[in-house]
Amino acid sequence: MSVKKIFLVAAVFAASLAVFSCKKFKDNTKVVNENVPGYEILALEDEEPINMVESSVVAYAKVPASENPDVRFGFFLSNNPSIPAGGRTEVIWETKMPTDRYESAFKFTARFRDLDCTKTYYYQFFYVLNNEYRLSESRSFIPGCVDLGEGLRFAVCNLGASDKYAYGGYYAWGETSPKTAFTSANYVGNTTCVAGNLHPSYDAASVQLGGKWRMPSADELRKLCDQALFDWSTDAGCFKLTSKISGYEGRSIFLPKGGMVSDILDSSGTGNMGKGNSVSYMSTGHSLLGAKDCCYLLFYSGSGPIVKTDYAYYGYSVRPILGN
Repeated sequence: MSVKKIFLVAAVFAASLAVFSCKKFKDNTKVVNENVPGYEILALEDEEPINMVESSVVAYAKVPASENPDVRFGFFLSNNPSIPAGGRTEVIWETKMPTDRYESAFKFTARFRDLDCTKTYYYQFFYVLNNEYRLSESRSFIPGCVDLGEGLRFAVCNLGASDKYAYGGYYAWGETSPKTAFTSANYVGNTTCVAGNLHPSYDAASVQLGGKWRMPSADELRKLCDQALFDWSTDAGCFKLTSKISGYEGRSIFLPKGGMVSDILDSSGTGNMGKGNSVSYMSTGHSLLGAKDCCYLLFYSGSGPIVKTDYAYYGYSVRPILGN
């Protein structure tokens, strides 16, 4: 997967919208440290990801009451950490909104699409007058990734889902493609393990997303069950998991109540156990119940999250995690 293009999506807001443009930054453009009188870049923020290929970034900047129409604002985006070196794309902000967070300040928002979730992106906010650029600090993000702390960098949505509220695909343990029929007869999952975990070649998240994405281990899912570290609540038909970890407080992911499939999934919901009531998220962990292959999974129906085992040939949701 590669970055095909970077563009901004027009949105309807009460505030005025900019006419955005994209152009390569000229290496000989002058970058200065001193602010233009009345202008000041105050803060940068990453907004919560929407899906695996989109990200929004925000900047706060002071603007005088009688703003100079020749001053332009925007963001630089690059895979190169050496911003403001070459290889950057310049984008003019999408929306400009008044904010009461800072006095005499505005909130500038840009949304980037068609990103590569296996790459790290770096961005800076700028304003420019007479071809002289004033730049913010550089910040980075990985598309679709929410860092909850404790090394738990989860995808914002399920594997195969278009957004954080969608169920996505259902997968049998050791199979890398989604399907709708899950029986012991049609199970072709490979149970090859490395140190007790599924081999990456048979890990649906690793195969479909590439990079460092994979399914979580059973131990990583057990951390999510620790209610001293995470708060579980219900929101928008999902379970909302919110971090309590120091430095990561308030960061959250949504876990759609997709249940698990034990037979044939059809439009009537036949074969889907717990759809709309519970979550069953597969791990890389393997177990045996007599002669039957089983996998460890995160299960929650509202009475307390647990990690348990169930048959490997059943269909489960997958929430990718980004390895270190």
